[in-house]
Amino acid sequence: MPLPTRQPNPSISPSLPSVERRSGLSTIGMATLVAVVAVVIVITLSSLRGMAVSENESHAKSLLGAIADSLKSEVFAAPPNSLEEVTQADESLQSELTDGEFLTEDGRLYLRHGYLFEWRAQAAVESGEQMVLVAWPFDSGQTGNASFGLSQSGQVQSLPSPEGGWSGLDNPPASQ
Repeated sequence: MPLPTRQPNPSISPSLPSVERRSGLSTIGMATLVAVVAVVIVITLSSLRGMAVSENESHAKSLLGAIADSLKSEVFAAPPNSLEEVTQADESLQSELTDGEFLTEDGRLYLRHGYLFEWRAQAAVESGEQMVLVAWPFDSGQTGNASFGLSQSGQVQSLPSPEGGWSGLDNPPASQ
């Protein structure tokens, strides 16, 4: 047997006021949300830029170290004319250089991960300069901040920089 159901009485109307239901955020709430998102984006982008600069500097030092490991002291008795010649003589260096490009036909200038590398062994041996290979940011402050050199003794060293740093093709590090 089915249970009896109660039928609404149409003569009784609810005395509750009508309530409009709102959905979403108020204008102030939306403005606050937008401001918070903007702050998070600015902080994140700033952190990412700093991480990228640090990573580029690390890659530059790592490549200089890899080249130092492949060079023999006797190479400076008759140094190769270019960085390209150095890398062609060592297969492990060839794999290191797959993500960059030589900028000059003579293979002396190389760009990788926001850093320029210049082979100076000929001049170093002839003039007594210490650095045979130097690396500096392509765009100081944007792609890197520090400059590095590889000495004839095979040591990777930080190079002193002027105010604003060495930067780009027109402002390479001075002879060391």
